[in-house]
This record gives sequence, structure tokens and C-alpha cells, in this order.
Amino acid sequence: MLSAHPICTPAVFSHNTISSVTGTTSETTLATVTIPAGFILKNAVVEVWTLFQVTNSANNKTLRLKFGTSNAFTFAVTATRSIHRFTNVYFRNSLSSQRQHANGNNLGLGTVAATSSMSVDYSVNQTISWTGTLVDTTETISLYGGLVIIWNYE
Repeated sequence: MLSAHPICTPAVFSHNTISSVTGTTSETTLATVTIPAGFILKNAVVEVWTLFQVTNSANNKTLRLKFGTSNAFTFAVTATRSIHRFTNVYFRNSLSSQRQHANGNNLGLGTVAATSSMSVDYSVNQTISWTGTLVDTTETISLYGGLVIIWNYE
């Protein structure tokens, strides 16, 4: 059942500086947004917009969006150049229970997989971060932009 909510002003956190990883096969954090304890309410919706650019090759480049240490998405790409990803995470009447579209390589369209859950406790300081992992140290993953929009509903 849908319910009406009073209009709320979103909180916006952004990362506009290009961050890149090359020369390593270790997972590397490209950007992090810190969410203060209690900032997110128990029925919030968090939107994350992401723009990556990668070396176009047959080698895997793994892109991740993390809420705390939980993967909101893990996306492995090969023969592509840029990736624009939109992710919604829904808080389920709790600061430590979230649901989202199935994690994986699907770009947010239909999938046969069920929604996935996370249990990240936002009653304490938490992070939302973007990471990249290469298999070839001569290649590059760049985060061109990250935008976090928090819609708080009572």
C-alpha cells in the first residue's frame, strides 16, 4: 500500500573530483561519504548516482558501491568504457535494515533475482563508498562523479 508523505528536503552529498586507481590489483577506495550517526531516519530512501570510466579491454574491472562494509552493488565490466549507475536503498522502519534491487551486474532493470538486504547500523557513523579493483595493473578505473541523496521520512 502506498502512503503519502509530507514533502521533505533531501540531503545531498557529492563527490565531483575525478578519483582513479591504476598500478594495483588491490581493492581501492575511490571516494567516501560519511553519514553522521542518526542523520538517516528509519524510513529513509537513499539514492546514489555513480559515473565510472574504465579502460576498455577484455580484463575484468570490478566496481563497488558500499554501505558500511556491505556491497550495495558489485559490477564487473570488461569491454566497455563508461558506466552510469543509479541505486536506491530503502530503509525498512529501522536504522539497521535496508532493501534494494538485487546486487549484481544488472543495471537496475528487471532481473530474476529477489531484492537483496543489508544490515548496516546507521545509529552510528557510517560510510557510503565507491571502490574499484583491477586485474591488470596497467589499466585504470576512474570515478567521475558520485551523488548521494537522502530522503528522510518519518
